[in-house]
Amino acid sequence: MKNYLLLITFVLGFGGKSLHAQQDFQSLHEVWIKDFNDGKYSQQFWEKGSLFLEGKVFQGKDKMYGKLLIYRSQIKNIQSFEQVALISHQQNNYFEMGIYKANNGNYASIVGWKKLGGKWLREIQILYPLEKGSGAPLAQMIISYAETWMKYSNAHDHAQLIEQVYSPKAVYVNGGRVDAGRKEIIDRYAYMSNPNWQIKLVPLKQLEVKDDIIFEIGRYESTGVGHYVIVWEKQESGKWQACLDFNF
Repeated sequence: MKNYLLLITFVLGFGGKSLHAQQDFQSLHEVWIKDFNDGKYSQQFWEKGSLFLEGKVFQGKDKMYGKLLIYRSQIKNIQSFEQVALISHQQNNYFEMGIYKANNGNYASIVGWKKLGGKWLREIQILYPLEKGSGAPLAQMIISYAETWMKYSNAHDHAQLIEQVYSPKAVYVNGGRVDAGRKEIIDRYAYMSNPNWQIKLVPLKQLEVKDDIIFEIGRYESTGVGHYVIVWEKQESGKWQACLDFNF
């Protein structure tokens, strides 16, 4: 596994709580893998869930299933899932980073789990082919982008935040709603213009998926405490920008 990923862990004040939560999702992955390989409809998708597959978003469980059914012919059979990180946000939401091992290679994944009616559902599924990365110094790079994000957000300049940090085709997903493109995200972030608005970002986990894609899971502290996922994409200019932003 070391040949496929570089994982950086920041154990930064988490209220004395371990970043590695105790919830076990392995049996759910086993069911999902069997259904995927058999081409069966998964019961683990949330009604308003989203699939972010290699840079494109598909919303709603029917669209998620339909796209994965097509993608199945590329992945072939998935053999197993290996968990890389598990971070809890309260007791009914978890972020799980891991690797699906398939016949034709490995696939990096983040699942945002949501518990409804006693059942665990996938609110978001992120999936990319996993390639050997460059071994880039992820820690310093992600901290730098977190500082840039906070700089513009705390200055109440959400327009510059999106312009500088988000790619032109970025999507923001939250609570079953998808905002696509910079204009929609700027409108969604209008609350940052409140003069009392302040936020702190704490990067927690990173996974270098390939030379131009990095997964990040982090914590934000503002009027409350939440957790986020950002998929960073290297642009043709060489600049890294967010192509997906999702948070609990």
